[in-house]
Amino acid sequence: MQQQLDDQLGLGQSVIHTAVDSAVSEIKYWKDLPVANVAAAPGLPAPDNLIPANASSAVEHARRVSESAAALLSSAFEDVRKAISEIERVKLLGNYKSPGSSFLDPRPGNAPEYLDSALKKLLEVKAMMPHV
Repeated sequence: MQQQLDDQLGLGQSVIHTAVDSAVSEIKYWKDLPVANVAAAPGLPAPDNLIPANASSAVEHARRVSESAAALLSSAFEDVRKAISEIERVKLLGNYKSPGSSFLDPRPGNAPEYLDSALKKLLEVKAMMPHV
């Protein structure tokens, strides 16, 4: 029974590390792109890969290890969702072809701030998790 619990914990930690590493890699890629620049927005790729496919599974596994790590991981993924929303908003503004269209929405994109926040939280979660 103890061996089975240890195996499950090891699998869970592997899922957490994989999700965190994937998200960190994607965030670092996106931080190098002009995500707040409306003029460059039409050339941005779709932000589909910013949240790993196993994000919710990673949060559930993290909950079994540490409630605070799970909350931090969930918060990081929420920041990534907000960044995706900002990226999509900027892309829509950039795709609107009209004189002065970039002035329709004067708010700058907040995607870089959300990505920074998510990255910081993800690195904290990684430090909290035992290495597999």
